Amino acid sequence: MSIDAVAEATRAQGQAAHPHVSVFVTANAGSGKTKVLVDRIARLLLEGSKPSAFLCITYTKAAAAEMQRRLFERLGGWCVADDKSLAAELEKLGADAADLPRARALFAQALETPGGLKIQTIHAFCERLLARFPLEANVPPGFDIADEARSAALLGDARAKAALSDGGQRDAFRRFAKRLYSDHLEGLLDRLALRRAEFHRFAQKHQGELFAAQALRERHGVTQNAEDYTRAFLARWRWSELRDAANALSEGSVNDSKAGERLRAVLACVEANDQAGAMLACFAFALTGEGKLRASFVTAGTQKTHPWLEPVIRTFAEAAEEARDTLNAIERAEDAVAALALALKLDEAYGSAKSRAGVLDFDDLIEHAQALLQRSEAAPWVLYKLDCGLDHILIDEGQDTSPAQWDLITPLQNEFFAGAGARDRERTVFSVGDPKQSIYAFQGADPERFLAESQNLATRVQAAEKQFKAPELRTSFRSSPEILQAVDETMKGKPLIAGPGAHDVTVHLAARAKEGGVVEVWPFTPKPVIADAEPWDAPMDMERESSAHVVLAKRIAKHVKAMIEAREAVWEKGALRPMRAGDVLALVRKRGAMFRELIKAFKREKLPVAGADRMVLRDELAVQDCLALMQVALDPADDLSLACVLKGPWCNLTSDDEDIFPLAYDRGGERLMD
Repeated sequence: MSIDAVAEATRAQGQAAHPHVSVFVTANAGSGKTKVLVDRIARLLLEGSKPSAFLCITYTKAAAAEMQRRLFERLGGWCVADDKSLAAELEKLGADAADLPRARALFAQALETPGGLKIQTIHAFCERLLARFPLEANVPPGFDIADEARSAALLGDARAKAALSDGGQRDAFRRFAKRLYSDHLEGLLDRLALRRAEFHRFAQKHQGELFAAQALRERHGVTQNAEDYTRAFLARWRWSELRDAANALSEGSVNDSKAGERLRAVLACVEANDQAGAMLACFAFALTGEGKLRASFVTAGTQKTHPWLEPVIRTFAEAAEEARDTLNAIERAEDAVAALALALKLDEAYGSAKSRAGVLDFDDLIEHAQALLQRSEAAPWVLYKLDCGLDHILIDEGQDTSPAQWDLITPLQNEFFAGAGARDRERTVFSVGDPKQSIYAFQGADPERFLAESQNLATRVQAAEKQFKAPELRTSFRSSPEILQAVDETMKGKPLIAGPGAHDVTVHLAARAKEGGVVEVWPFTPKPVIADAEPWDAPMDMERESSAHVVLAKRIAKHVKAMIEAREAVWEKGALRPMRAGDVLALVRKRGAMFRELIKAFKREKLPVAGADRMVLRDELAVQDCLALMQVALDPADDLSLACVLKGPWCNLTSDDEDIFPLAYDRGGERLMD
């Protein structure tokens, strides 16, 4: 039986927007999440809720601005709509179609509300909360928020202090500095800085750094350090017996003699008391170049002559293999302990820098607000003050909300349905998100927690004998049925979320069922065979198809141009029209080689292209030309910058160096400017 996608969407959106029901919505991409939020706020306002009684939290400033824009656009339209149009819209919304005066007054009411409608990010909410209760939250009154640039500067100073500090942190830094190049070392410190709060919580959980380090070693199954383990391992063996084994091997075949030489290398290191060298020699004796245990140590002929030899050597070799694995585990454990020490020092130094500057960063906002609402002595009073001003909580993009952020919101929700909070006035919680679209795991987003919160909310609401719904918005208003079907088939049978309550089944319905689309899967583009080198006098700017990115980008550009020239039809508002360049959106995985080649290929085909959606100014050629000119103005003796200017668009010398070579060659020590 076919499903009416639009009818299902209307029904589900109506449930989600109902003003008297707490709702937890899971929604596919393009299913109208923002519209449902705006509809719900509009209906709550029509029911008499005050604009100041809303707390609407979304994930980004752009999303908050878009939601506010749509809401004011809706309310502003009601102000000027005629009676018939307004009544029809209210009826479609599910509200009282006769209450026209209230609908027209909502726009002015929202504008005149002190502080306006509270549509904001979670960080903006925390900032307001801490600014309202600074003493209770133990933060400086009038604190500033450190933006990304200021946070990066403070964190840079903290990194330097962590690297140069005395004690275990310096040893930890040296441990990584011995093995990593500068860029990789910088990258490691950046990652530690990003996760420093998690390291801090881990240390707190284990009552300090010392016990946390021991927990890391136990997690790796380690009880000794490398030096003690090596000493104990080497003390296990009767080296006189192994020396006899090496002598017996030297009497055998060529392969036996090679094994004997490897064993003598072990004995030489042991006699020289070189423990590290002895372990490396043990591994070389027992393991192949791929790190696997050698299949044979004694040939059949030698084994017949010396039957005792094979068991002795194999026991030693198997023990060496086990020692290799243990030492690797010790190495990993010590790396983890060193990372813990650096991260804790980073966190300490960064915290001190923020305290001196009197600023809080975004993580601090969450942490202090959570402590204020859950762990401080003033928490009951703060929750009471907040509870008096809130009637409705709305959470957008719930799949990107981290556990710490959920823990922050939970006390506010609990007040709605327990004790004095469960009063007669209708109070609701609304959350919407799509666990399939959770892309902020690096910032702590947890889709499993999002699904678990649905059960938690249902339990709280039902305990308070209120209404709860969990509609699912499956209908996409954005994509054609062929695209949605391709997505569903691709993800069929694949677990999207691990753990209990896994969201494994993906079903998309298409509102644009009659607007057909096409999904093309192109074959893999191999790297082209590079032709022989060109003659030395070939033009330097001659194009070469030397990479798969270039080949594929040209194919895509030619294909798009052919579609436009053939006036292929596309859908717009239910009608077909000829395709234009503005109908094409090129998506790439990252801003790498393919990204740049696509832009160049579109421009070569004379297609109007908007260009990159984001750029690094210093990497653009035009900006580099300007910087070179400024450098020459500041320092005329900078020959390299002057040569760049001469070759750039300012002087337009030829690309084959015929103009600049006579100027630059054999100058007798003079500056190029002279």
